[in-house]
Amino acid sequence: MQTTTETALQDENEAFAPQPQSPQSASLSPPPSPPRPPQLQQQQKQKQQQQQQQQQQQQQQQQQKQQQQQQQQQQQQQQK
Repeated sequence: MQTTTETALQDENEAFAPQPQSPQSASLSPPPSPPRPPQLQQQQKQKQQQQQQQQQQQQQQQQQKQQQQQQQQQQQQQQK
């Protein structure tokens, strides 16, 4: 137990010590909570997929409408 706590303290001290070569080391020292980022990424992916699906559905609906209009025009011509 002592060794782990000592190494952790050393790491913290090194991270907070002024290092001209790598100024970002201090900002990187606090570890981000691991479970949250992947969930957010998944949500964003899901949203993107949903948007893509909606766009595809809209395109399909428009195509169907166009086909129906063409059929109606043909029927009218035949009736004449």
